[in-house]
Amino acid sequence: MSAHEVRNIDLIVSDWGCDATPVYAYFMWHNGSRWDSTPTKRFDYSGCDTGDNTAYNDLFWNANADNIDYMMVVVCRDAFAGPCTGSFVSDRNPYAPF
Repeated sequence: MSAHEVRNIDLIVSDWGCDATPVYAYFMWHNGSRWDSTPTKRFDYSGCDTGDNTAYNDLFWNANADNIDYMMVVVCRDAFAGPCTGSFVSDRNPYAPF
């Protein structure tokens, strides 16, 4: 990890609801003054199959000139179906300048 990028992210998305509505996840990061999000949504379409999931390995994000002070994972039901929930990472990126 550096001030501008994260590497080697392994993400597992699991949709165990029996509602025909896929679940997806994406990342948000804080650059010191605002939150922004990655453009890619990672879906799991398996639904109603407890124990099944979709794995995304070795993900990489580069925020270009922005620092990545904090990151979090956001998990949502399909865009028209329901709410999202986030998981804030409380440790500050040690590579980001203060």
